[in-house]
Amino acid sequence: MPPLKIDLDDFSLALTAGAELDEAAHYLDTATGEVLYAGEGVEGLPADLRDNPRYRWIEPLASGDLLGIMESYADGLDDPAVAAWLRQSLQAPEPGPSFMQALSRFPGHREAWIRHQLHAFARTARAWSEGQGLEVEWT
Repeated sequence: MPPLKIDLDDFSLALTAGAELDEAAHYLDTATGEVLYAGEGVEGLPADLRDNPRYRWIEPLASGDLLGIMESYADGLDDPAVAAWLRQSLQAPEPGPSFMQALSRFPGHREAWIRHQLHAFARTARAWSEGQGLEVEWT
């Protein structure tokens, strides 16, 4: 059987949507590789979405995991001043938005942050698919 083709961007969105959407759920259709959004008001979803083993729930990353990605980015920086600024932002009451605001002060680091985040999501996606026993080709 050929590997299941899954869009990594769609899967990454499913991983991060939990932090932004209430009562949202994403599922992977293991027959097609499609990531299905099962939020409020979405029509046309399979009636057995939650019970059929064909559809696998994609657990969103916990806020602590997302903060860990931010921390690992700051820890890997060569510029100690930028790293300190970003680490300090993670101590704010709302660390995610604070980190993004702090990052905006350093436009030269934006692309590196995006690459770091995408690599972290890809690692998580690979671990998830392996845990599900799926052979996947990420597109």
